[in-house]
Amino acid sequence: MLPLLSCNMESKSNTKVTDRLEAKTLSILKSNMENQKEWIKVHAAEFLLWSGYPDGVKKNFTREEQLYGNISPYRIGIWRVLTQTETELKQKEVWIDKLRQAYFDENSTDKLHAIETLAKLEVPVFSDEIKLSDIFTGGIPDSFSIYKLWNFAYTSDENFEIVQELLLRFSVSEQYDFSTRSISLYALRKLGTLKDSSWKTLSDSTLLESDKNPIKANLLTTAIVTADNNAVQTDSYKEIWNDLLSLSRNEEKNNACMNVLDAFAEKGGRDELEIISALIDKKKGLHDLQSVDVLSYCAYAILQIKQREGF
Repeated sequence: MLPLLSCNMESKSNTKVTDRLEAKTLSILKSNMENQKEWIKVHAAEFLLWSGYPDGVKKNFTREEQLYGNISPYRIGIWRVLTQTETELKQKEVWIDKLRQAYFDENSTDKLHAIETLAKLEVPVFSDEIKLSDIFTGGIPDSFSIYKLWNFAYTSDENFEIVQELLLRFSVSEQYDFSTRSISLYALRKLGTLKDSSWKTLSDSTLLESDKNPIKANLLTTAIVTADNNAVQTDSYKEIWNDLLSLSRNEEKNNACMNVLDAFAEKGGRDELEIISALIDKKKGLHDLQSVDVLSYCAYAILQIKQREGF
């Protein structure tokens, strides 16, 4: 096993995913889904679903809904998972309607979680009459406004491009605070690849950002995730990838590790597998909730690499 300091990403080439490693990753996800609580449980369940291992997820979260279906904001996470377990549109709509009701209920205490989840599920809640100016009037957006913009992106192709450009502006400009930039970067990468000119804006800003700024890991990951096939071939992309690895060697914060693992899940390959396994070995002895969550991110990254590489 390679030595690992925090989320050190040095790796040997031609690393293979063994049956034992795959079993370990599934064990992590199933354990976290069955034994952890609330959002760690939600993340593990989603990673299982997205990796093609749905067994037990619906049963587990049906029970969670019976026990905690009126507890805010965890109920939003429960409905989010259950929506994704359903294969029939009619049943999906049952959970989506609950999410919509939580958003539109003026007395709801989890409106923010509801609109974020609806954006993640790509379910727009805004009618055709709603305009961008009805959602964002300028200035510094709060998290609620960013999530509404993200959801608004799915109302039309035109609005999708408008929101991408807005989120890009929030992400790269230093006039916005860390929270605004972080949430904007997260939403931006969930919207997928950027057109060439927009990706260049993001990559230029990423490379210019100081390594000491905590936003750096988020910038690097978002630049990697939003790069299309042409961007991946550029020198800027290669420099960004190397910067991510370099930053990770000295980074001990779990949030930064999650960012790196997001990038690995999206664009990583065989070279990253052994080092992710080493990170699992380090984190599995820790009991703080974020470290437990990192284990799920590790497992998901390995399963995605396995599927992408075809072995």
